[in-house]
Amino acid sequence: MSSNDTAMDKTVAVLGAGSYGTALAIQLARADRPILLWGRNAEAIEAMARERENSRYLPGCEFSANLEPITDLETVLKRADDIVLAVPSHSIREILETIAPQLKGQRLACAAKGLEPGTGRLLDDVFTDILGEDYPVAFIAGPTFAKEVGQGIPTAVSVAARDESV
Repeated sequence: MSSNDTAMDKTVAVLGAGSYGTALAIQLARADRPILLWGRNAEAIEAMARERENSRYLPGCEFSANLEPITDLETVLKRADDIVLAVPSHSIREILETIAPQLKGQRLACAAKGLEPGTGRLLDDVFTDILGEDYPVAFIAGPTFAKEVGQGIPTAVSVAARDESV
């Protein structure tokens, strides 16, 4: 983000519409910025758009008007200025390999927990494998609970990145 840009002008895409991805999207939307919440399950995303909540994972945590559930990943990547990956750790490599050719330098934040199944590698290593060491990536860690984040209850998170500007 250049010094002339403001965070409020930026569209943030959250990839992963489970409990934590939904909670992060709700929290980011509280900052009054456009938020895209992407998920693979078209039926579930359509229900979220209609009901204005994720009734399966976070019932009672309403979506603000600036939070848009969406299933078309290509559209999400075209519209997003920054991207949060909130998919399970076993899906990180697959989603990165899918989105890498479409990235246009957006900053990434990874909210997945754990190691890469099968290899035991850190998720940072998976990002480096696919995007290179210099791609702007941050990692988000708790201790948080999705329901608390979705409800706006104060909590703390840690964010780590190689580049402080990320």
